Amino acid sequence: MAVQNTVTTSYESDVIAWATEQADLLRARKFDQLDLEHIADEIEDVARAEERDLARRVVMLIVKLIKLAHTPGKCSSGLSSSLSAQRLSIARQLRKTRSLQNCLSDEGWLEDVWLEARTTTTLEAGYAFDLFPQSCPWEMQKQILQEGWLP
Repeated sequence: MAVQNTVTTSYESDVIAWATEQADLLRARKFDQLDLEHIADEIEDVARAEERDLARRVVMLIVKLIKLAHTPGKCSSGLSSSLSAQRLSIARQLRKTRSLQNCLSDEGWLEDVWLEARTTTTLEAGYAFDLFPQSCPWEMQKQILQEGWLP
């Protein structure tokens, strides 16, 4: 797309066309034409998306651990492989995006992840929501993310 002298698409009307135009303006070094406020919002959203993805992965892992904790002796090789795969996926994401480590020590983030895991487990497995403690009984680094650890 050739860069025009003025931006033709608003952020609100078509974010994809807007993003393409903004990238073209950046490459053309036409900084005076950039929509800086929305660009800043989009950059921040990239970080939020990474945090959401990490949370989703950790929730999936915790759900599996909760189910395992409530069905002792039922750790099949399939579940064990699934736990390992999820832990490896999380470890790879944390290696590639080191600042995500901050989430693992953020109390609010941990509370949200635990609440979502409790809710998901309740919906998927039919357990009573109150069966689970208010806060996660396991340590993130030493237990949940630790390869081979089982409740």
